[in-house]
Amino acid sequence: MIPDGFKFAANHQLLTIFSAPRYMNETDNRGAIVRIQENGDFGVIVLKNTKGAGGKNPLNDELTRADDVPNESTKKKSDSAINVMKLSSFKTKNSPKF
Repeated sequence: MIPDGFKFAANHQLLTIFSAPRYMNETDNRGAIVRIQENGDFGVIVLKNTKGAGGKNPLNDELTRADDVPNESTKKKSDSAINVMKLSSFKTKNSPKF
């Protein structure tokens, strides 16, 4: 389990993603997803846990879909739910091309 949802290792050549926020309803970890573009740029979307969701199904939340990163209007009203980080600055000349 990765508490922050993702973690770099091996001089930023390896990225571990933990996609289950609040794993087994026992921890306060975050989850994460990665979006990789054709040119190799990528970003990590960090999802906060859903503790206290009151029975809501977090999968119905539009922010958890993987087809697109939220646009600016969605991001403004949901800043407390996610943290989008641009990580292309971590690319090195030996980074794999996707």
